[in-house]
Amino acid sequence: MSIPTVLQLELAGQRPSPLYIHPSYTSDLPYESSAVKLERLKNFLLLPGYLERAMTFGVLACLDAWLWTFTVLPMRFCIAVSVLVRWWAYLVGKEAKWLLGFVWYGLGRMWKRGRRGRQVSSGSGPGSSQTDDPRSRSAVRESAGVETPSGRDGASRRLEQLRTNGNGHTPASKRPAVAKTNTGSNRHRRTKSSPSNLTSFHKADLLQGAILICSSIALMNLDASRMYHVIRAQSAIKLYAIYNLLEVGDRLLSALGQDIFECLFSTETLSRNSSGRSKVLLPFGMFLLALVYNTLHSINLFYQVIALNVAVNSYSNALLTLLMSNQFVEIKSTVFKRFEKENTFQLACADIVERFQLWIMLLIIGMRNVVEVGGFSVPGAGSENGSLNGVPIHSPTNLPASFTLLPSWLWSGEVLSPFFVVIGSEMIVDWIKHAYVNKFNNIKPTFYGRILDILCKDYYTNVSFPRRSLPTMASRC
Repeated sequence: MSIPTVLQLELAGQRPSPLYIHPSYTSDLPYESSAVKLERLKNFLLLPGYLERAMTFGVLACLDAWLWTFTVLPMRFCIAVSVLVRWWAYLVGKEAKWLLGFVWYGLGRMWKRGRRGRQVSSGSGPGSSQTDDPRSRSAVRESAGVETPSGRDGASRRLEQLRTNGNGHTPASKRPAVAKTNTGSNRHRRTKSSPSNLTSFHKADLLQGAILICSSIALMNLDASRMYHVIRAQSAIKLYAIYNLLEVGDRLLSALGQDIFECLFSTETLSRNSSGRSKVLLPFGMFLLALVYNTLHSINLFYQVIALNVAVNSYSNALLTLLMSNQFVEIKSTVFKRFEKENTFQLACADIVERFQLWIMLLIIGMRNVVEVGGFSVPGAGSENGSLNGVPIHSPTNLPASFTLLPSWLWSGEVLSPFFVVIGSEMIVDWIKHAYVNKFNNIKPTFYGRILDILCKDYYTNVSFPRRSLPTMASRC
């Protein structure tokens, strides 16, 4: 093809030019229309609005469950403890009453037996007329329960004849009544005791409160200052590796702990057996497993908060480096995979939990920074009232790099800038991630409205017993 022909083809008003290129038989299949492309672009741009509505409700539901642990759970724990204490008091009173009655009536019987023995001994005294007659003495002895030698031999022979049936074996019908098992009304009083008033909900409240108390006692032995300085002494690369390791450990422990707590609070674990007795070994074993898991997960989150605090209060750009690396790794590991609607729902629930955890961690870090600097703004860092005799108390060069990310004219921009940077970057990454997932998998943004409906229904169903975490609702999508 000559150069003038190529130029004519490229400069033609209608492309491809009908002069040189003729339509083939495959031209009956039209290309993707502009309306479809416009619809896809519109879905990409409108996604943040749909996503944020579902994420906001999910974060508020997590906040409600978190506050429930510190407000409603202590009251439910106290109610369950009161039910258990009242039952123990009833059992102790019942045992004490039985013991006192046994001692009281036993002393009465002993007194009557002693009195009867004294009457028999007084009747066989020297002034009695029956002492000279051997028959009368034997009669008195028999009435008093004392056997004579001849009487003992005769009675033993008769008892031996009754017990044996000629072959030297004792028949079952003539065996002593002591050898039989006490059944019916002769059972021991412990086998006839009624079960306690504790229900499965009371047991779950007791176990959950005990797990929180024991985990708090175990975490009190951690030295936050030493952990902070140990992590701060590491380089930026090591800090990045430590934070990623803690984040992966958080995901793995969350997936395992969800099954542990569901098994612990299930009906099969906390229900009674066929005889009406409460199970002991299975709940105790699950309680120990849940306690070990909860302690390990709490330590992992504690280290994660301290690592993020080190990155925030660093004088280098460690926070930006850490954020950018984690965000791009998250985007790369998500957007190029095949996602169904159920997987998208699980991804949204995981992002909700992650955002809530970031809110709590940054709230802790922000409160600590406010306490350290004595307010919501750093004196002298761009503010007019933060100077002493015209000399600023703090200069921007003496502040951590994360404190100067936002402009100094913003109110409380020095202390709250790490908070806004981390949360803002997390929101932008979630928008990009879900937008590309929807684009590559042909999922419309209205699907997040369905996710919101499922979350609302599940929250309304379990509002009085909020022990179910968000990822468990993925099976209902």
